[in-house]
Amino acid sequence: FFQWNPEIMVSFLKDPLIRDLVNNRLPGYVSTWTLKAHVYRNYFKLDERTKYTGFEKLMHLDKKFRPILEKRYADSDAEVQIDYFELVKLLDFNCP
Repeated sequence: FFQWNPEIMVSFLKDPLIRDLVNNRLPGYVSTWTLKAHVYRNYFKLDERTKYTGFEKLMHLDKKFRPILEKRYADSDAEVQIDYFELVKLLDFNCP
């Protein structure tokens, strides 16, 4: 949800809770995975529910085809990492 466009991404990244995470002010938290619902609830009235990704219904296909695809496209699970502050600077047109 929060990766729809640059404006939404930067607003999520600049949320005080996410800034606390990035600055290591939230002991025990190492990613946004468990914090996203807290951030969203600060802005939207959301019911608490089990976290779903939509991938649950396709898991059986993943188990079948992932080994085949990993052989064919060995680098497909590569990750790109960028510094938090650099990312905010790139996404936020108002940032100096």
